[in-house]
Amino acid sequence: MNNVQLYSRILKETLFSKIDEKVSWDKEDLRHAILEALADAAAKYADIIALPAKQQPKIDLFALPLSPLEEAEKEKIAHVMKQTMWNKSQAARMLGIDRKTLRSKIQLYGLLDNEILNYNNDQ
Repeated sequence: MNNVQLYSRILKETLFSKIDEKVSWDKEDLRHAILEALADAAAKYADIIALPAKQQPKIDLFALPLSPLEEAEKEKIAHVMKQTMWNKSQAARMLGIDRKTLRSKIQLYGLLDNEILNYNNDQ
């Protein structure tokens, strides 16, 4: 996991935890919670990267549920990958994204491990 993914993961966890603390939010409360989450995430990130590599915790990118937008993107990518028989170049063209971006999203959503097995079983 690279530093951007690590920080993004920590920030997402921190924001979700802040949002879950209250039932209803007004604009000022939300703004305050976001700023607080950013500060907390930056502090956690600094603590983690200060540790030697062997002592850094393994962070699972898939531990939190996907947002509806992420879920829709994952489903669309999986559908196009099956349509193209896992041809990444063709799928990237169909999705209108770069092949490297597609490869990153496949890895991010864990499609490579799960969906290839499903594709092979569908045949």
